[in-house]
Amino acid sequence: MRVEADIAGDKRALTFLRRLGKEGQKAITRATNNAGRKARTLASTEIRKDVRLKAGYVRKKLKIRRATNKNQVFAIRAKRRGVLMTRYPYRELKRGGVSVGIKKGGPRKVLKGAFVTTVSADGKRVPVIAVPVRRGPDGKRPKYKTGNTKIQVLYSPSVSQVFNTVRTRITPEVMRYFEIQVDKEVNQAIKRITAR
Repeated sequence: MRVEADIAGDKRALTFLRRLGKEGQKAITRATNNAGRKARTLASTEIRKDVRLKAGYVRKKLKIRRATNKNQVFAIRAKRRGVLMTRYPYRELKRGGVSVGIKKGGPRKVLKGAFVTTVSADGKRVPVIAVPVRRGPDGKRPKYKTGNTKIQVLYSPSVSQVFNTVRTRITPEVMRYFEIQVDKEVNQAIKRITAR
């Protein structure tokens, strides 16, 4: 998602600020960054309304690029990598398998044949939900050199995929907020001009 100064907001207010030169450019940049931060907060909230992820995790996955005076675009990008199933509330079942709650307010998904184990990632052990790799043509399960059965780690849709579904829901509010920020900057600029 991008918040751009030249496609949103009151055109007259933006034109006024641009005519102020460097100070006007700074004001537009501030308004754009304020609206961008609001967009990130709204995106995180909306994502967590759809799926049961923790706020800190979602926030970490929403990467931002702030607007500058030369490039007045605030961009939000979400990582495209799938989310480990263990990031959601999960429970190992006595009869085998694992149940995971992904959708907020939706039923838990039962993963038959799945189990919880740990794997090495970035020098530490991380819990994952996995299933054994399917049997080959010879009817045997493939194994690692150590003799352990090969596993497939399970992932859910990425934060990026969920973000793409919530973008349209937050855009109108972000654009309204941007217009408010531009108006504030115009009022501040007028106060500075009249105070001279």
